[in-house]
Amino acid sequence: MSSRFVLAVGCFLGAAGLTLLHHSKRAKKEVEFLTSATRLTLKELGKLFDDDNRERDPPALVAVSGRVGSSEPIACKISGLKGVLVEEKEELEFERKHPVYGYWSRDSALTNLKTKEVPWYLDDGTGQLVYVRGAREACRFSFAVKREVFEECPKTPTEHKFLKLFGVKRTESLIPTGTSLTVVGEAVRDESGRVWVQPPPEEEAPFYVFQMTMDELVAYLKQNGSLFKDFSEFLMISVGFVVVFGWMCGGRKTSQRKNLQQFLRTVLNS
Repeated sequence: MSSRFVLAVGCFLGAAGLTLLHHSKRAKKEVEFLTSATRLTLKELGKLFDDDNRERDPPALVAVSGRVGSSEPIACKISGLKGVLVEEKEELEFERKHPVYGYWSRDSALTNLKTKEVPWYLDDGTGQLVYVRGAREACRFSFAVKREVFEECPKTPTEHKFLKLFGVKRTESLIPTGTSLTVVGEAVRDESGRVWVQPPPEEEAPFYVFQMTMDELVAYLKQNGSLFKDFSEFLMISVGFVVVFGWMCGGRKTSQRKNLQQFLRTVLNS
């Protein structure tokens, strides 16, 4: 086994170990940030902005949960649901022939992408509505529902010799009304009296919108962080074994080379 191969294996294991260690530290940092937020019911959050509490500043970060609602939801065409945040995507699917080698390969091209959003709020049944803005760019955000339909292209009498059109795939991703969400961010009240949770003004402070409960996400991050750390330590120990093995192989080859040189000298001198 060549020393170059052993070195390559060691470098690969070391890089993988460092990557997993980075993910472990990142998960730990996320847990620390999320647990630093003040957990409130929507009613408790609303009381912080009452006239009686004007002298008290709300917490820098709050964590609230509730079901999504809106007074003017979007009627979705594909799913038939009503959503507050909808992404519509159209992709043209086709096959094209390689001009030199002649083989056909399937491909797609994005032809249209639209995002629609209406004012929406969280409702936890306590009588207080809290509105949310900036969810699309939030950490851990994902659409709750995704639907796809495929529309075939009408066949034409003559097709291009280098291109075959199959059809258009339409994808609809959305947050429907009634979805349970947890939001971690800055709480403010606008001029009309609405309470909002939005991205914090500081660039270093992230903004979270996710479908798990706070306890579920924290437990998930802790578990992943622990697994990443364990695998990272295992890979780092493996790097040590690879280095020792490479050193032993290198030493053995050096010894064999010296013995061969000594044998050749003896033959030549005789």
